[in-house]
Amino acid sequence: MLCVECGAAMRRTDEPITDVYKNEEITVEGIPHYKCDACGDTVMDADALGKWATAADEVSKAARRSRKGERCRESVVKEILTTDSMSL
Repeated sequence: MLCVECGAAMRRTDEPITDVYKNEEITVEGIPHYKCDACGDTVMDADALGKWATAADEVSKAARRSRKGERCRESVVKEILTTDSMSL
């Protein structure tokens, strides 16, 4: 298969795919695809694209939950520090 972007040969692989999804850089592993080593373009068939989208959505949700937890912890710490300083 030739790359539609640069015309170089593409190779079939299942190495991790890193891309921007919902404004976040994510990495999804185990999805078969074609990759161009010359320009970095990636091509997937419809089945692989569906699997990637599902996996990417889960990775994105997990990242948002993690950040939400961090913000929640930061709020609790600020509240504790504010409460402690008021009692001095």
